[in-house]
Amino acid sequence: MFSLVRMVRVGVAVSIVAVLASVGLNSEAIAQSCTTTGYTYNASCQGNANTSGTTVTSASLVATSAATTVGLVTSRVSQFRQGSGSSVKGALPSQSLFAAGNGTGASAGENMDTRMGVWGNVAYLRSEGDKTGANFESDLMSGMVGMDYRVGSIDNPTFIGISLGYETADITTSFNRGTIDTEGMTIAPYVSFGLTKVFSVDVVAGYTMMSYDTMRKDVLSSANITGAFDADRYFGAADLVGGWTADKWTFGARVGASHVSEQQDAYTESNGATHGVDNIGVSSANTGVKVGYAFDKVQPYVGGTYSYDFANSGGVYDERNTVGGSAGLNFTVAPNVSMNVEGRASAKEDITNYGGSATLRLNF
Repeated sequence: MFSLVRMVRVGVAVSIVAVLASVGLNSEAIAQSCTTTGYTYNASCQGNANTSGTTVTSASLVATSAATTVGLVTSRVSQFRQGSGSSVKGALPSQSLFAAGNGTGASAGENMDTRMGVWGNVAYLRSEGDKTGANFESDLMSGMVGMDYRVGSIDNPTFIGISLGYETADITTSFNRGTIDTEGMTIAPYVSFGLTKVFSVDVVAGYTMMSYDTMRKDVLSSANITGAFDADRYFGAADLVGGWTADKWTFGARVGASHVSEQQDAYTESNGATHGVDNIGVSSANTGVKVGYAFDKVQPYVGGTYSYDFANSGGVYDERNTVGGSAGLNFTVAPNVSMNVEGRASAKEDITNYGGSATLRLNF
């Protein structure tokens, strides 16, 4: 009996050792399969750590970058439309795009007897995405210069303009221990159609020629894997805008839509991994309100926005709802010279954006 029990115990022990050895060998095989050249790993090695950063973050970063560019243009549209009837020195009682999410409101003291203006502005935007396995941080710098011309009467004008811009972004994609560096050159015509003293329709369209440089770490060797490609970005926005005054108070509201699409070229990374053409598109319905108070030559204001993405393709950040807020100052620097500074922030699930801009305009 003793021998039989002992034999049973030995058999169980041997079975356990065999099972553990089998698991260990399987694990080793799985680990070894991850050493395959390139990213053709089995399921145990799959994940965003093996993915180019643009594949994961493209839609959110493209949409954010385009919105910033549109904002730099529409902030100018908002500064050169006014109504009439204010008795406050330097106050502009009604202006196009005063309520636009990226606009700034009218600058105090602008001389609307002039027909032509030139302007320049710069903006900084910080974006942070914290979705599990796809977290990133982006620092975007943008600048625009432009010229516009008034057609028609001062009471109900139409403005036509053209702008040029440059942007650069440094993006850290910690999920794959990588980076993305971008550069872009933009051309964007714009027009503001005066409907009445209160309402206008404002349209911006543009094209950006983009270039991307990517880097990520090999999950096993930590060697740098690099890539580079170009892209064509098209964007546009249209808004129906209204502006009203009550004594020194100025109110604005707007509703509209925007769209951005980008086609990223196919490319091959330094480890031989290939990526096909990627088409990204985001379409949004937007609304916003702003309220300002006019002092002698200074107008502080605050605003709020809401945006819903009714079409969103590309990347893993595909949440639809975005809310935002802004605060800023418009003021007169000198006769026919006005300036604006603004800070803004917005958030959607898993993404937050915050930054600021400064605009200078000269009228002739």
